[in-house]
This record gives sequence, structure tokens and C-alpha cells, in this order.
Amino acid sequence: MHERIKNILVPTDFSNSAKNALEVGIALAKRHSAQLHILHVIIPQYISYIGEVDIPYDNWNDLEKISKNKLLETSKSIIKKHKINVVNFIDIGIVSESIEKYASKLHIDLVVMGMNGMRGINEHFVGRNTFQVIKNAICPVFAIPEKFSKSSFQQVLFPIGNTSANVDFDNYWALKNMIPSDDLEIDLLGISRFEDYETSDRVKEKVSELSNFIKKDGLKASFQNIFCDNITRFILEYASINQSDLIVINPNIDSDWEKFVLGNNMRKIINQAQCPILLIKPMFSNLLTIEKNTLNYSNQN
Repeated sequence: MHERIKNILVPTDFSNSAKNALEVGIALAKRHSAQLHILHVIIPQYISYIGEVDIPYDNWNDLEKISKNKLLETSKSIIKKHKINVVNFIDIGIVSESIEKYASKLHIDLVVMGMNGMRGINEHFVGRNTFQVIKNAICPVFAIPEKFSKSSFQQVLFPIGNTSANVDFDNYWALKNMIPSDDLEIDLLGISRFEDYETSDRVKEKVSELSNFIKKDGLKASFQNIFCDNITRFILEYASINQSDLIVINPNIDSDWEKFVLGNNMRKIINQAQCPILLIKPMFSNLLTIEKNTLNYSNQN
């Protein structure tokens, strides 16, 4: 199953956040023997405190030359140090659209990009780009915060809501596919709304089933079930207190969680999370499930 990850895309603006994302991308590319794609987007206009400011067309060529030199230096260093295949590309346009277009055209299996927890203009601009990519990408997306300096993951926070059981198992298979490690410790967190006892019973059952499955699969799993009125705040606080290395989220969820993942709450997660977020798209999960079922069928015959 691990061979599915063949192309990893890391968009960069050469910021510290992007550099951290690149380190994670390199580690994953080495683990999967995948090709690493590094994309830089030159923005025709940028947001400033006085509004949108046009960059004169004559300056685009200069920016492109500078960017090409930076990318070339970066790729040479990566190839020399890590012995992996690297592809560079520069585009001019809207960041999120350029990433989506490149990912689709080059059959990217995973996007690893930085997210910025700074307040003010950077929070709006960078958070918006990351949010749009997460919302529209057809492949999984790793969002890496600026202050996160690890390139491996061990403590994984796995929130579970009122979804079908298949979604949670698909999330697990996708996670295991992308981060194949016997050292993973998965913290299953069943979340229900206050006084919604009917939903809580279903969530508890799902959490218990997945926990038992993960343990039988040879990995460590712990779990607890809670009631809360603010999913975003609770997940952020829980991840911080428990020093999670990664939060796994799938948007194939019920109406309450859909508001969380695809609405303003997800923007808050992107800008405020102190650990990376892995968002697994339903399309990718379904493909893994088909592959898993095919593998199981082959083993039985």
C-alpha cells in the first residue's frame, strides 16, 4: 500500500513555515521513495495594509530569475544530501489555484505546505491559501505550522465524531499508508455535543471498535470520549496539552463536523494549531479502501 505515494508537492515562499514543510516533505519522500516537487508561485499582486498593490510586469522576470536561483540551490542541496529526485516549478498567479492545478496535472499524491500562526495580515493571507488548498485538493494535505521543527510523527490525535464507521477505518488506513511506522501512538478522541447521549453512544462504540482494531494491527492506541460545545477550541487545547505531533481530520462527516472542517473553525485550526494537520480527502480514503479490500481478497484466494 505504501507505493501509492509517488509524488509529493511542497509549495514554498521561502519562509520559515515553508522550510519546515519542506523538511517534512523530504522525510516523507525518502520514506516512500517518492519524487519531491517544489513549487513557488509569484503573485501578480499582493495584500498590503493599504490594499492590493500591483507588481509591474517588468519586475516579474526579475522575481522569476531570483526564484529560479533559490529553487535551484535548494534542490541541489536536497539531492546531494538526501539522494532523492526533485522537480522545481515556478508559476505566476493565485497561490491556491496554482497549487491545485499543479497537483492535478502532475498526479500529486500528497501536498505538504506551511501554515502561519501569525496575527493580522499574514494570518488572513497565508491561512486563506492553506484553507483553499485543503478545501479543494483531491489528495491529502499536510499543513505544517511555522514553529514545528520535527520531520517525524509519533503522537497522533485522531478526533472521531458522528460519522459512518468506514470513514474512521479509512482514515486509519490512509494515515498508516502515509506514515508507515511501528512507533505511532494513536490517541482516539470521541467527541459529542453536550447532552447528545444518543450520538455519544454511537461515537463510543466506534472509538472502541477502532481502538481494538489498531491494537490488533500492532500499533499503540488509547481512547477517551468527551462532551463539548466548542470542537475547535477543545481539539486545539487537547493537542497542546498532550503534545500531539499530528492531528488527523477527514471532511467526509456529518453536518456539525462539516461546519467544523470546511468553515471558519477550520481556518482557526490552520492559524492556531501548534502541530501539523493531516486532512485526508474522501476520494483518497476510498481508493485505499478498494486497494485494501483487493489485497485482502487476494490473500484469501
